[in-house]
Amino acid sequence: MEPVISVIITSYNHEPYIEKSLAGVLEQVDCPEFEIVIGDDCSQDHTPEIIEKYRKQHPDKIRVLSRNKNLGLQQNMKDCFYSCRGTYIAICEGDDFWIDPHKLKIQYEALASHPDAVLCFNDIYLLKNTGTIDHIPNVKAKFTDRINASDLIKTRNMIGNFSCCMYRRDVLKAIPDSFWKNNRTVDFTFNLLALTASPYALYINKKMSVYRILNNSLSHRDNKYTKFANMIKMLSYTQVMTNFAHMQLIDDWISALKEQMEKDVSKEKKTPAADASQPAAPASEKPGFRKLFGLSFKFRNKRFLLGIGQK
Repeated sequence: MEPVISVIITSYNHEPYIEKSLAGVLEQVDCPEFEIVIGDDCSQDHTPEIIEKYRKQHPDKIRVLSRNKNLGLQQNMKDCFYSCRGTYIAICEGDDFWIDPHKLKIQYEALASHPDAVLCFNDIYLLKNTGTIDHIPNVKAKFTDRINASDLIKTRNMIGNFSCCMYRRDVLKAIPDSFWKNNRTVDFTFNLLALTASPYALYINKKMSVYRILNNSLSHRDNKYTKFANMIKMLSYTQVMTNFAHMQLIDDWISALKEQMEKDVSKEKKTPAADASQPAAPASEKPGFRKLFGLSFKFRNKRFLLGIGQK
């Protein structure tokens, strides 16, 4: 029987977490037939062995995509998406996990009853490295059951991450090939592209998944200056990929990031160095600072200046 739902699990060196991720998906009940598509990107730890153990236990449920080289974050995700057989696609990244056994049922029923919605997402918990659980800032309180592209930008990505999302397979029509070639485009860009091509996304006000914040993950291992620079670069690429459909809103976000960066640098300049014999480095030498201002990049044979637009 062909699955109605495909669940993508991506992993890379997720040995401490992958079993919890798999368990949360396998515990799903009262939902249509589903498959699990796993893309492990040539992990160097014991993640592949753990995945193989589960595949042998659930051979009719789990498909593991063959890898003979590391593809990188985006290409791995692309391969998983295009390998799915289901009409609906959910994601649980290998270091995240689901906590509600009815997550697939609830999200499937939501999308099935709202044919205009290209995706739905649930509320999430944040699990920090310290082991403490936190909530996404309460920007969602004013929303009922749906958001549009503008809402996603104004709330600074209220969806949160991939692991709380379910999509119609048709969402892939809204994703240009350039998205998969850029390792700095992330779930926010993917979801904004999807919402740019559709009227709305459904918000399910129920915490059904946990987003694990790891210090060594791609999005959290950089210092704060590099994070600012990477965030602005990602937003600028997103401008181009959406054909500047949300130019003013994204420019406002970029301006706010630059303003915060300048405040942080100014504050640090006023803070005395811990060792008077070793003065603090000039602001212009802070890691990532030079990346933040005046950086241009080339995309589709055109040159752009970060946060400003086409040059």
